[in-house]
Amino acid sequence: MIGKNISIKNYYWMLAYAFRCLKKETETKIKSESFDNIYELFAFIIILEIQNQIKRGLNRNYNLYEDESSSIRGKIKINETIKKLSFINRKCVIEYDEFSINSQLNQIVKVAIKYLLKSNKLDNKKDYNKKLKILLKYFDKVYDVLPSQIRWHTIRYDRNNKSYRMLISVSYYILNGLLSTNETGKQVFNDYIDDQETYKLYERFIYNYYKFHYGNRYEITSQKVINWISDIKEMLPIMKCDVMIYNKNKEKKLIIDAKYYSSELQENYYKKKFISNNLYQIFSYVKNEDIKKDGSVSGMLLYAKTDDNNIIDNIYNMDGNKIKICNLDLSQEFKDVTIRLNSFIDWFKDL
Repeated sequence: MIGKNISIKNYYWMLAYAFRCLKKETETKIKSESFDNIYELFAFIIILEIQNQIKRGLNRNYNLYEDESSSIRGKIKINETIKKLSFINRKCVIEYDEFSINSQLNQIVKVAIKYLLKSNKLDNKKDYNKKLKILLKYFDKVYDVLPSQIRWHTIRYDRNNKSYRMLISVSYYILNGLLSTNETGKQVFNDYIDDQETYKLYERFIYNYYKFHYGNRYEITSQKVINWISDIKEMLPIMKCDVMIYNKNKEKKLIIDAKYYSSELQENYYKKKFISNNLYQIFSYVKNEDIKKDGSVSGMLLYAKTDDNNIIDNIYNMDGNKIKICNLDLSQEFKDVTIRLNSFIDWFKDL
């Protein structure tokens, strides 16, 4: 668990960039607030986002309902009416659409609020519990669902519901990063987001930060497939890099592999060295992408800094290609994090 090395407020920035939810109003309020734990940060964001969403109007969808009724609306289901003998009571089974707030997005938000309250991690002095309970009343007509019932992969955003991005992303990390089940089957609320989920968030943050700030200068892609330089490619594994930055003017590329490990180093014969598999991986990416073999492709291993090490900034010239191994201290103020991230682009620009 290395989440303790991340400043609580930096989770907001990582989420805001990762899910493209940057808002100046929210940023200002986050900066002026203090949080004792990540549950308070998430509660603050949810309260703020729901209050704003109520002003716009909660998300509504057409939902299909089935009911026994003496009044006719929608479609009469003959077979079901006969099976239930509804006609004896002068009723029939009908199927109808209703435009309501009982949407998947609102179901997710509702269950996330309930689990936040259930966690007992919120300080009553800050009124988070009170505010969440008040906001929960707006979701009275929204069905209760279990976290395991949520089909996250089916969520799609459009111009009508894109304002839910931050709400849903925070809800996801409450239900999938903070909530876990122990060996006895009991639900446990963790102090930090699960490392695996934070790893995914870290990768997504790095890509979207560079895309947001440098996308107008460079061609920036994520999960780009790198082809093997081989006459036969059968049975070779697929290579996908986390981030690729292409400087068209200089025809140079930088491949970034974001790493979120408990340590940047491994110990061999009582000596600490960089993790060999990570280095082999970035070297393979760079050499296979450098088709012209002219050194125009460089690589960077970007670790999230742990307590074990100081700032790392090592540059190696490997067979004509530059490989940079460095780390990012997410325990710092975010302005210092941005200075560090921007410095990597300056390094690439000067290659």
